[in-house]
Amino acid sequence: MRELAHGFRAYIEHVQFLRHDLLAGSRRSNGGGLVMVKAGRAPGAVLLIAGVLWACVGCGGAGGAAASVTEGQLLGTWSAGSGGQMTLSADHMFTAIGLERTVPDGDCNSTLMRGTWEFFVPMPGDSSGHSHVTDASATQGQSFGVIFGSGQSPVCSGLTGEIQRDAAGLDICLVEDGDEACADDEILRHQ
Repeated sequence: MRELAHGFRAYIEHVQFLRHDLLAGSRRSNGGGLVMVKAGRAPGAVLLIAGVLWACVGCGGAGGAAASVTEGQLLGTWSAGSGGQMTLSADHMFTAIGLERTVPDGDCNSTLMRGTWEFFVPMPGDSSGHSHVTDASATQGQSFGVIFGSGQSPVCSGLTGEIQRDAAGLDICLVEDGDEACADDEILRHQ
């Protein structure tokens, strides 16, 4: 039994390595907004990962499945059990405090932060569907980019708000890296 457990643990570590290689995303600035590039998925690796996820129910992050929302559904104050809070307004401005307790493995400042937010949309001309860019005119989406205001030097940068839905309703998981997932107390919920 011990050999089987050891073999399964090695298998999980190998799959996590493959998942990181195949599903890793990256972000870079496009002169004010953010660009998000998602790596392609190899069908065999997706099946392999799906099998492991089936065997490992509950190993992922909290928050539910990705959800598409309108701007109106996103506006207002969102709070996490950890104490972090973010307010998104119709003029695409945001204020946030306590993000160091909200971003997984984040090193964000605990001071009040301000800036702008914009939905991610598919990058024009990208037929693969893997590249996205923030767009100030977008009125709906499944994720949004957070751009910190000038004069601020937050330790964290390039945050993405992943919008999700679970049994409790809509929620936001703020991440620096597309491979990260939020714990229950890091999930922001609408107040």
